[in-house]
Amino acid sequence: MLPAVTAEDGLDIAERLCRAIAATPLPHGAEWIGIMVSVGLAMAGDAGDTIERAIGRADTLLSQAKQTNGIAFATARPGS
Repeated sequence: MLPAVTAEDGLDIAERLCRAIAATPLPHGAEWIGIMVSVGLAMAGDAGDTIERAIGRADTLLSQAKQTNGIAFATARPGS
């Protein structure tokens, strides 16, 4: 949840977060493992829109982003 953030700023934040996580491998035994992140970004705010609907859209978008098997983003505007 990023209150009072534009779609463009939200996407920028998500991209920076994913890149930072991808650039930080974690130790696992004698090896280092990389982590990839997928993000579903949905905006709320249209009249009649609810946080539950926005979360549902973000969840659907996250599922779509995960299909890429890498760092991925899927975004939608309110009501879409």
